[in-house]
Amino acid sequence: MSWRLKTAFMALVKANTTCALRRLADPAEQFRQNPETTIEVAVVRAGRFDT
Repeated sequence: MSWRLKTAFMALVKANTTCALRRLADPAEQFRQNPETTIEVAVVRAGRFDT
């Protein structure tokens, strides 16, 4: 979410198994064009706050 805060990225991600990820060149545009992506990110973030 560093794009939203206008800061440098704050995490390094290491996977222990094979995984797929997506790096977005323009996250705001991606979220505008794909509301389902926005909802999925919101669900993941809400789950992290609930721990």
